[in-house]
Amino acid sequence: MRGCRFVVACLLATATLVQAQEVTATAQVYDRITAFALPEGFLGAYENEDGGSYLLEFVPDGQSVEDWTQMITLSGAEGLALQMPAPLDVAAAIGAGFRDSCPESYRGSDEGAQQVTGADAAHLVMFSCGAAGAETESALILVALSGADVFTLQWAERGAAMPPDPDVWLPRFETLLSLRLCPVVAGEEPPYPSCNP
Repeated sequence: MRGCRFVVACLLATATLVQAQEVTATAQVYDRITAFALPEGFLGAYENEDGGSYLLEFVPDGQSVEDWTQMITLSGAEGLALQMPAPLDVAAAIGAGFRDSCPESYRGSDEGAQQVTGADAAHLVMFSCGAAGAETESALILVALSGADVFTLQWAERGAAMPPDPDVWLPRFETLLSLRLCPVVAGEEPPYPSCNP
């Protein structure tokens, strides 16, 4: 679903970045408008919708979806909440994928239930793969259910293995918790002002 909605939103986000050093990323995902605070220096790199699965990825300027050190990902799964009605169940399924790819070095933590505007329920988790002296991938993941759909907002980082630094990850918690899920307003165009604070 690479369409003008994403291109227009990115252009407006870029203009906002130049003026205010702050961006609200917005996208229509199924029957919700999603909005969240996009950190300075991240640019839209990939968007796709295929058979009820939506993906929008942002990476730091100068990086790509193939070669990145950090990535912020918004995903949507149409109808998944009908099969997995608890966000922790969805998070556990994502964690199982991490565990399967690195059974020796997997780490996971449950950061608890969260309040997300427009979500029926939400949960935050953190997963990591990689041992000391090796490359790791860590991801902080917010899972939110709204109606029949499931949304995730993730901040992933690749790099040398080290314990999570609260000074680095706490601002990322705030970014993920800025997610808003709003109803679609007929005729409203990007950047969807009804879903901005």
